[in-house]
Amino acid sequence: MSDLQRRALIRAVEAAAGLGIDVGAVRELVCHSASASAGARLYAEQHPDAEDNPTSVTEGMLWCCDGAAMRGLAHCTCWEPVYDVAQIPPITDAVAGGMTDKCHDCAFRPGSPERSDEFMREELYALPDTGAPFWCHQGMRQPARWRHATLGIEVPGDPADWQPPIVDGIPYLADGHAGNLCAGWLALRLAATEGLS
Repeated sequence: MSDLQRRALIRAVEAAAGLGIDVGAVRELVCHSASASAGARLYAEQHPDAEDNPTSVTEGMLWCCDGAAMRGLAHCTCWEPVYDVAQIPPITDAVAGGMTDKCHDCAFRPGSPERSDEFMREELYALPDTGAPFWCHQGMRQPARWRHATLGIEVPGDPADWQPPIVDGIPYLADGHAGNLCAGWLALRLAATEGLS
């Protein structure tokens, strides 16, 4: 689950709470999923019957860590990311830049997965008004796969799971340079600030 998806989900849960709907259990799930290992979540999604199969290799996985023992397979913390590229240490004196054009899979492009979901679209388009930055993921590392160190099981990574190192709120590219603000976000932010002047 990307940060944008998580923010949109939390916003939807809070909106339901504002309408008087009991969201206690849902809020707990959202909070736990935010801290759960992406590898565990992906494994649980790909093997929905794993917890119910005591003869499978995943039986030991249920008790390999506190997360799995306390909250179930989707919260196992033993998964380690295997990144698609080597990460150069962040060059923290580098200045963050901005993309001049939207990338091919920009969240602000028509038809993007982020714009096709109502709550994600609202969250995405609220960012420029608030000034909250939205970073382009081009050049950032992501887990190509997740490995369970104890059991030697691997699952493919999520193509939307970008995991750059972040220093002082700025994500860093795999080559160590500061990330770039999204061109779609920049255009809307510029329009929002021009409207204020």
